[in-house]
Formats: sequence, C-alpha cells, structure tokens
Amino acid sequence: MVGRPALWDIVHSGAEGVADVLRLLMGEFEEVMALIGAPTVADFERSGVVLPGCAHFSP
Repeated sequence: MVGRPALWDIVHSGAEGVADVLRLLMGEFEEVMALIGAPTVADFERSGVVLPGCAHFSP
C-alpha cells in the first residue's frame, strides 16, 4: 500500500518526491507510536490495533 504513492511521486517529482512520501510516512508512523505509547517499534503489540466497529484485533 505504500508503493503506489512512491511510484506516482517518482514519475511526477523524481527521487525528491519519493523522499517526501517517505518523510510523510515516517512522520505518521512516529505519530502513531506516540499515540499508542510505544517508544520503539519493538514495543508495538497487537493489543494496540483496533478495527473500526470491532473489538481489538486478535488473529
């Protein structure tokens, strides 16, 4: 799902466009980490995933 915006930006804006997409994605990821209280990627747990209209995610 991340590939499409990166491919579109490489055609539209070149390497700098892809870098912008990756910076945006990284910023959003850091925001999610802060919102769920995960200081590192290793602290992510399935209990933090909630699907709309459902209970917590459980495989």
